[in-house]
Amino acid sequence: MVSTRLVCAALVVPGALGAIIDLPAAIIGTYNVSFLMGAAPTTFVQSLLPESYRNSLIRPNASVYPGLAEDSHPIVFELGREANAGPPLLNFISFEEAKIQIPYVARIGSSPAKPFLYKRQIMVDNAINVAGSWLSFGLNTTLNTFIPANTSNSASYDYEVKGVLKATIQPATSGSIPVESFKTAAGLPWFAEFVTCAQHFYNFTNPIERVSGTVELAQGVTIPVEGIHTVASFKIVFHETVSKRAEDIVFKKFPQKILTLNQKIEQCSSGGSALHSSSAESTTDATVHAPPAESEPPTKKRRHENGDSMAVGGAAEVAEGGPRFVGRMVANHKLRSVHDDLKQEYMELVDLCDKVKLWVNLTMPKIEDGDNFGVQIQEEVLNELHRAQDSGYNLRDAVSKSHHINRAKICSKILKYPHVEDYAIALREHDEKQFYMALRNLIDLRNIYAVLTDVIHKNFQKIRAPKGNNGAAMY
Repeated sequence: MVSTRLVCAALVVPGALGAIIDLPAAIIGTYNVSFLMGAAPTTFVQSLLPESYRNSLIRPNASVYPGLAEDSHPIVFELGREANAGPPLLNFISFEEAKIQIPYVARIGSSPAKPFLYKRQIMVDNAINVAGSWLSFGLNTTLNTFIPANTSNSASYDYEVKGVLKATIQPATSGSIPVESFKTAAGLPWFAEFVTCAQHFYNFTNPIERVSGTVELAQGVTIPVEGIHTVASFKIVFHETVSKRAEDIVFKKFPQKILTLNQKIEQCSSGGSALHSSSAESTTDATVHAPPAESEPPTKKRRHENGDSMAVGGAAEVAEGGPRFVGRMVANHKLRSVHDDLKQEYMELVDLCDKVKLWVNLTMPKIEDGDNFGVQIQEEVLNELHRAQDSGYNLRDAVSKSHHINRAKICSKILKYPHVEDYAIALREHDEKQFYMALRNLIDLRNIYAVLTDVIHKNFQKIRAPKGNNGAAMY
């Protein structure tokens, strides 16, 4: 019971169990499967879709589905068995599965030329999977009986998913649909009842066999199918999470950061601002303070020729190490507070850029010939994000390393030579420069956010759908 609850919790909350990577692989596993594709009358296919999607079919071109009749549209079936499936670290579930899916559907809210896969119905023989897939993905998943059980994990079978479909599949030596078309359909981003968008990523490295046969649906429609049979490892990635998060950052967080930083910069003209130049004069303490009484070391005693001894004030001799100065100098705590705030800003910039970079990378199409202008734009945006991250790293290091080291060197000189006034002036100049640089860094941050926002907003459609302009011709 405990393990069942853990599995369901992990399915419902991808990334529960902490360490599910930022590319949120909700499910992993191995699939012994037949990917099948056949054509059915368009009106029948439309009846399998929600009403709002019945006019959203995208016709695939002849290279994807040769010989497709004008009044027909493809249906995709997946028949097989998943093994070692589940969230990372809990991938121990195995079950038989059958899927009825509609490929090449334009999803509301996305580019009208970008094809998706609509998952019409999922049949499994495992109750845990029914609950998890419904709650996590909004899939129409039902618990079914497979007759005979465990037969679809081969290239030849004749079986029934009771009350839903019957399939007769056998090996084939050739077919009219290219093997690549089955892989493409299997890897389309998909959505379901609750419009959760995710995508399967398959590793097609094992041998692939061609198969063919028929699938008879409960509605009385028999569909001749072609397909491939293979064993492929896979992972399911939540696209909705990644894209929605990135769009929130680009359209909400970035503009808000520009306004917030701009407000801070404008406030620096007032004397009450922590970054005003007057802060250096009022917060720099060049005084050498006496050490606490309990930590005061014994004074050095110098013996004279007459045998008397005398104490020498500020220093004590420590063996052969030379003089140790016991005075104390305080840090500039106001400047330290300013730097702490800036470090948080730098780290936030790096984190936000990481999330947007992930989104841009996931929207990149596969490498192929043709119009790749949109991909070039994506690469330029990635370069801009990378430069912004580098700036964040460099500014973060400059604050944490150089300031404290350089200030400590000046303070050590003041401790050693308290009578040299120029060292005290140098300390004030150093702090004044740090306040000035903090303001400049704040302006740089504002400008980085402004450039990122401008570049991404201007090219948003090309980033989101890099091949959108020629999509209608492709499908």
